[in-house]
Amino acid sequence: MKNHTKAARAHFIFASCYALPCVALLVAGPLLGIEIGWQLPASAAALSAAHAVMGWGAAQAKNWARVLTLVLAFPALLAVPLGTLVAIQLISYCWLGWNGRGAALALPGFPMGAK
Repeated sequence: MKNHTKAARAHFIFASCYALPCVALLVAGPLLGIEIGWQLPASAAALSAAHAVMGWGAAQAKNWARVLTLVLAFPALLAVPLGTLVAIQLISYCWLGWNGRGAALALPGFPMGAK
């Protein structure tokens, strides 16, 4: 399986992990008679949408999705232990270009190394 497909699956899993508690809060709140503020479900929905968009971009092997995944994975290294493990995995999926070549060739403007 290609790395961009693995990254896309990871982002779609994250999107569902944010969406399920959001739906659970919105359904369980009125059933239990608890008033749920809009901030938590809105934040979870925004994170879910962001991961869904990044997953779509990764599934299409878009370079912006690879770069954005790297940008978001490096701060996640500080979320010990689970965030660190997930971030290392995402970085390993995205470090090299998704077109089968090295990262220097995947990023325009970077000089090529020796062949």
